[in-house]
Amino acid sequence: MNRNQIAGALIALTVLGAATNAVASTDQAGISFRIGTALPTDRVAKNEGDYYIAYGVDYKLADIKMKGLEGYKSSLSLSFDYYGKGDVRNIPVLVNYVGKVGALYYTAGVGVGFTQIPEDNKTRVAYGAGVGYEFGSQSENPVFVEAKFLGTTEPKVNAFGIYFGIRF
Repeated sequence: MNRNQIAGALIALTVLGAATNAVASTDQAGISFRIGTALPTDRVAKNEGDYYIAYGVDYKLADIKMKGLEGYKSSLSLSFDYYGKGDVRNIPVLVNYVGKVGALYYTAGVGVGFTQIPEDNKTRVAYGAGVGYEFGSQSENPVFVEAKFLGTTEPKVNAFGIYFGIRF
């Protein structure tokens, strides 16, 4: 990882960290667990297999109050994911913005990825974006399906994930 990437990641995390001070705290823990499969986008990664086991956890840090947007909810979360097979794996740790309307939600985040490929093991800038749908979103523990892209500055570990999960 070069100095510009490190500086960019530190600036992004500092801005996101400062933003958490400007938002209201959440009323509930907001922990989510998910499991699914990741589909690698790179030919080298596909040599290890066409799909990988994938799982992760999200922790809601804070709700973000937005005036004038009826029915729209948003929050910041911290996510930890794992996906990999054989000699290729990634563990992204991201700070995410989550927007939600009804049962439909989207997420986008940035952070660090602890990657392994046959040539090296490095920490890299990581990012992710996804959409999901909650079933029973008014219940105490809704279940959800989610499609997500997880990437790093090393494209050999980029993947699309399809998950099933539950929120607490």
